[in-house]
Amino acid sequence: MYLSPAEIETQRARTEIGDPFLGRTAPAAAIEPGYIDTVAAAFEDGNTITSFLTSKTLGLDNHDDGTFNPVAFAKEANLPVERFDGVMNRALADGIKAQIERETHNKQTLDAAGFFGGVARLVAGLADLPTLIPGGAVVRSTTGGFSVLRTAL
Repeated sequence: MYLSPAEIETQRARTEIGDPFLGRTAPAAAIEPGYIDTVAAAFEDGNTITSFLTSKTLGLDNHDDGTFNPVAFAKEANLPVERFDGVMNRALADGIKAQIERETHNKQTLDAAGFFGGVARLVAGLADLPTLIPGGAVVRSTTGGFSVLRTAL
């Protein structure tokens, strides 16, 4: 079950109890995400290919519409201004905003999962494409390619 950041906050608010002496609230019970949500969040966060394919800005162009102000957009949305450097239209800014929300949600999911969240992060990192490409084979194939090229010349 996928929960948006707003739904997570709503559930947390429902499970919080008040402390009249300290004037603050404390969580009554932690919301533990499911295994599928945790693995999905780990791969979206720590796997290059999955992160690229699930990017909210994938397929959006950055054409200049002449009226968009990225600094005002970031301040209005209470987001870091530096994430919007070079953005020239609202569609891309909305995509970056959704990407930031997804990253925040994934971090909350993985943190709430505890030990299994750490294991899922490890598996996602180990199953990443740069990790799976053996470095020695790349070096050997590259040097072999240079030898063939030198012989051909």
